[in-house]
Amino acid sequence: MVIKKLLVCATIGIALTGVAAKGAATTCSIKVNGGAYVADITNGKRSYLKCAACHTLPRGEKHRVGPNLGNMFNRPALGATGYKYSNSFRTKAPKWNDENLDDFLAKPSRFTPGTKMVFSGLSSQQERVNLIGYLKSATGSGGC
Repeated sequence: MVIKKLLVCATIGIALTGVAAKGAATTCSIKVNGGAYVADITNGKRSYLKCAACHTLPRGEKHRVGPNLGNMFNRPALGATGYKYSNSFRTKAPKWNDENLDDFLAKPSRFTPGTKMVFSGLSSQQERVNLIGYLKSATGSGGC
């Protein structure tokens, strides 16, 4: 498993060292399921490696199997221009926020039955919170 993750990292050019820019926060508060959780952005970046084979982060990068996630918290979920979303996802079409992204990351097929996303989800609440924190800080969505 570790070798596979390292191979993915090397293939797509993601460094595991240094997440935050100098002076940037490495933790932040994420509100989900009626509570506030502390997201560890460094651990969130590690969790993002599970997403990186299919998604890109910086605004304007090309889509992979999944859509580019740039600016994802400031646009509708269907807002990645040029990406062909599944019909089931088009009917749901949320605007991403901490709460519904947490629900989606827990089990994408439950959130949008019939989605073409094959990822089974993240069972750990803390891992989802960390990933949400990282995505907020890395997608140009205004930080965490």
